[in-house]
Amino acid sequence: RPSVVKALQHWTREEPLSPDEAEELFDEDEPEFRLYIKPVLDALKPLQYECRAAGLGGLPLDLVKARKRAFPRPETAAEQPKDDGDLPDLPELPQQDWKSVVKMQLIQLAVVGFSFWMFTQK
Repeated sequence: RPSVVKALQHWTREEPLSPDEAEELFDEDEPEFRLYIKPVLDALKPLQYECRAAGLGGLPLDLVKARKRAFPRPETAAEQPKDDGDLPDLPELPQQDWKSVVKMQLIQLAVVGFSFWMFTQK
């Protein structure tokens, strides 16, 4: 339907409408909006959310119309060096032996078990 195409082009900012035209087209009291435009927009909102989360900026309507199954990946910006305010780097964490980790967990389990036993005694 031409009204759906017009609404999608406005929604994706391909061809924005004037405020009066947009208000008339997206009027929720109109049957054209309720029956045709709103279901299409509701179906595309999850895709638009995912496209924004993926860094595409919005819904690539031309690719949706062409029924493409994959969208191009956005170009990643070159990583900017962080200004750390001349703070020194944090020291490396010491390597932990798996035996000492298991020993600490067993001690914690014993303390929790003993505490549980103490609180359940009358």
